[in-house]
Amino acid sequence: MDQHPITMLVVAIGAIVFAAAFGFFVARKRRSQQLRERFGPEYDRVVSKEGEVSRAEGVLAMRAKRREKFELRPLTAHLQSDFSDRWSTVQAQFVDDPKDAVSGADQLVNALMKVRGYPVVDFDQRAADISVGPPGRRRELSRRA
Repeated sequence: MDQHPITMLVVAIGAIVFAAAFGFFVARKRRSQQLRERFGPEYDRVVSKEGEVSRAEGVLAMRAKRREKFELRPLTAHLQSDFSDRWSTVQAQFVDDPKDAVSGADQLVNALMKVRGYPVVDFDQRAADISVGPPGRRRELSRRA
């Protein structure tokens, strides 16, 4: 029996397996980079909490998928101004009455989320939902801080 065709077949199969493995690792690295860019510091926090990158990325991907279902509404200029004024009032109150200021801030965030169209549930779910914000906006906000 001629060994040349068998050798060629083994080489071809090896090349296909190598290409598939290489493609898998490239796709996984790209996914990780996209999630890291989209979530910013939240990516590292979730990885630390979950203890495993693949599990953390699954959590973040589920958050993003959940967020896609929301029908978010932009704030009008009037509402932006109103929420900004109310936030300034809460911040100013913090020095004299931190407990009430924190409570007021929580109520204000809930109101803002409702107006925007986020489902408002428990604190952890609210935090997870807003962690998915659009990546361009997240970079803009982090530059201001």
